[in-house]
This record gives sequence, C-alpha cells and structure tokens, in this order.
Amino acid sequence: MARKRVPSYRAERALLFCALALVFGSVAGVAESRFPERVAADFCEQDGFGARLAPSGWRKLAPYVGWEVEPAWDEIVVVSGYEVQPARSTDAEATVPVRYSVLARVGGRGVVEKAEEETLELRLLRLEGEWRIVGPPHPPHLFDHVVDRAELASSLSPEADAYLSNSKLLWQLLRGAGWDVPYRPTRELLGAGEFFAVAVPAVGDLVLYLRKGVPYHAGVYRGDGQVVSATLTEGVIRADLNAFPGEVRYLRIFADTPRIAAETETSRTVPTLKEKDRPTPGAGSEPQSGKDESGR
Repeated sequence: MARKRVPSYRAERALLFCALALVFGSVAGVAESRFPERVAADFCEQDGFGARLAPSGWRKLAPYVGWEVEPAWDEIVVVSGYEVQPARSTDAEATVPVRYSVLARVGGRGVVEKAEEETLELRLLRLEGEWRIVGPPHPPHLFDHVVDRAELASSLSPEADAYLSNSKLLWQLLRGAGWDVPYRPTRELLGAGEFFAVAVPAVGDLVLYLRKGVPYHAGVYRGDGQVVSATLTEGVIRADLNAFPGEVRYLRIFADTPRIAAETETSRTVPTLKEKDRPTPGAGSEPQSGKDESGR
C-alpha cells in the first residue's frame, strides 16, 4: 500500500502563488518569483526521491541551492513525509521550517529504527534574483516507499565496494598510511579518541566541516590550502579548504595510535589518489576557515 505523504506546502499558499502568477504573468529563472516555501518544498520533494544520491538527480537540484559540491553522504534519514511551515522572510533572506516524520536513520553501521518528529530550518538567500537554499546542508531525507533500508545500509558499509562515502575514504586513507583505526561515521569524528584538535593543519590531518556543531563532511588535508574528500557530484576531489560551507575544524592523530605496519618517514602523508582536481579560488594560499553559509 502506498504511503501517504504530508502535503509539501499549504493549499492557501499554493492558491496565492497561482493568483500572483496570473497577475504578473510568466517569469524568468528557476526560482526567481517563487515563494521561499515553494523552493523549499521542491527541494524536499526531489530529495525525498533520492536526487541527492545520484549525480543525475543533483543536476535537477543545483538551481535550488547555494553550495556547489554535494558531499558523499554516509548517513541517510528515512521519512514517511514532511510539511513545509510558513517562512520568516525579508526581501533578501528567509528561513523555512520543515517538519519531517522520521522513521529510521541508516548508516554504515546499519539501520536505527526510531519514529520521531524532526524540524529542520532551511535558510534561503536571494542570490542574483533567485531564492536559493544555502548550506551547510543536512543529510538526505528519503521517502520510505522508495528505499530498501537493508540494501541502503549495505551500500553505506565501509566494507562495500560500490559506494565511497567521505568517512569511508578517510578510513581507507588512514589505514593506507599505516594507522590502525576503526571506521567511524563523519558525525562521530569530532569526538574520536585517536585525534586531537589543532588550529593550523599539517599534511595528513583531518578536515571537518560542521553544521550546527556536528560534522557533516570530512576530508584529509593535502597541503597548500587543499583538502581531499569524497563527493557525490565529482567523486574524489582535491579542492580549496573553502569549497564546503560551514565551520571548519582540524584534527591530528596521536603519535602513539597503533600502527598496522612499521612506521616510516611518510607515515603522515596522504596516499597517492587519482583524485579530480577541482579549480578553486585561492589555491596555494594559507589555510582559511570555511565559506560563509551562502556557499560562495
């Protein structure tokens, strides 16, 4: 039996939008004349059908968001539906609350079944005349009827070959450098006991990007202001530290962490990867903090 989803936005809002469209006629641009609630609803709907888990889907979502690169997520939230609440907005900025009916959370360690209500606030800016959702982004929220939870958990496992999440890439790089560390999902890296925080990164340090104090994306510092990480949109890339929105933290592994093999002079270097070089502004500059929330 098909599951019923909560209406994506209020009926009266839709009627008002249609009336205004008739008055003012056709408009240019994907999101230029749309209400912030409509942009948020379209984003949530496409996200629910898995657009943020495939490059082809991401191309449809790109006009709605302010970040350029989508992380290779290691956590997926399964929902039965969502409801977009009225926006708090000015001419240039809006906040749209979205209430999700969560059923489970799926990651590399399996499925955690827990029914709960979750409210996320999507922040939108009017950029070049169009409303766009700005980061840091939250994990994908998929409709229950379009996903097999067990199959999804299997694909997110660090042992799986088909999909390379950002945390799986970190784990592979660390073990490839000789460190005997367990796999941890991105959101748990900030509290991992094998690492300590540093203010300025060195080659081989972890780079964490935070959303409301919790890591949502991570990579390894390559040097010269560059980070290597796994993304949905471009695969494994080498990018400027400012390529991902949000607060940035740096972690360094303790020297007495157990080793897989004998320590060498290159123990803290990043193994050679066939990553894709992504043109970024300020390449080769000193390490910087993350972008502002507009992702620009």
